[in-house]
Amino acid sequence: MTELTFEKYIQDPTIANNIYKIGIVGAQRRGKTSLITTLLNESNTYHKKSGISIVPYEENGQSQTQDKVSTNSLEIDQAIKDGSKSELKIFKSSTASSARGFIFHLVMSINNNNNNNAKLNFALLDYLGQWLSDLEANEEKWNACQEWIRESSVLIVIVDSNLVMEADSQDKVESALKLMETQKVKSLVEDWAKNRRNQQKSALLIFVPVKCESYFNDNGGEIDESLALYKRITNFYYKSTIQSVKSIFSGSDQGQHFGFTNPKYTIEYHPVDTIGCIEIARANWVNNKFGLTLNSEYLLRYSAQYQSQRKPLGSIDLLTSICKQISYEKSKNIGFFEYFRGLEQLMIDTIERLGNERYTSRFKLIDQGYIAVTD
Repeated sequence: MTELTFEKYIQDPTIANNIYKIGIVGAQRRGKTSLITTLLNESNTYHKKSGISIVPYEENGQSQTQDKVSTNSLEIDQAIKDGSKSELKIFKSSTASSARGFIFHLVMSINNNNNNNAKLNFALLDYLGQWLSDLEANEEKWNACQEWIRESSVLIVIVDSNLVMEADSQDKVESALKLMETQKVKSLVEDWAKNRRNQQKSALLIFVPVKCESYFNDNGGEIDESLALYKRITNFYYKSTIQSVKSIFSGSDQGQHFGFTNPKYTIEYHPVDTIGCIEIARANWVNNKFGLTLNSEYLLRYSAQYQSQRKPLGSIDLLTSICKQISYEKSKNIGFFEYFRGLEQLMIDTIERLGNERYTSRFKLIDQGYIAVTD
């Protein structure tokens, strides 16, 4: 096997047949790379004692995924270091937006087991939102992205919690909707849901608010606005998306029939602290040539007794759900998946065990049911 990159995938999509594909949608600069970094950091700390690791795929000591994650991590760590030295403890992150499509190729393995069949390769594809604005110039790239999303049994929707919570007037709400590209996201999710239903394959849709540090009090914060965040996302910003997906899966938009033998669908909510030791000090809405945009100012949580350091939280539940979905697909033998071919039973058992981990209080189940067979 070789490292899966976006460039290789464009040339030959079949090279991803033996990799568990995960779709991820959302506007640019909304925290996709930081989420992957958080998942790696938190999961490896949490599962260290159990001998399980998740790392970027490496080939001859080289890894584009590792380079990207390391750069993101170093930029955040430097921002924390600089902020700790400043009198006001200001956190200024300068993480850059990706200028191209990117595939995060990760490997879950059991430590001290060198058998390649005791490893699960999985990958997340990050596309550029600007491709949607110029489909003619980016048709080949976008078609490849759509195919990846359609083939993914897990689809993650990235939500910028700052935009959701700091929009306190009608013009700011309208700008937040535009900046998060909610209509484009809805269209992509609907296409994915219809494809899963038509193929009679199970589906897991996960809404992942990122940058949630300022709205929870379980990770160093003093204010709990977690319920308000959940309600704004599910009852307003993504309400129509959720309703549409439920309608598609249940078949209520067409003639349908279903039963307990049908593949299941699940819609979940997993809020994540991507850094953990910061909170919003001021939400600055600024007018530019594109309209209103949010430039938030952050402060480090810092005291004589508390040294600011990264403390991500929430991504473990995300990993639990992904493993639960993989185990469900394997147990039901829904379709023939190349990524299960020859996978050692020890790895399969490990994935099942991770999928049975108990969720934290942050997790919320939005909806679940069985996918209808439509006429």
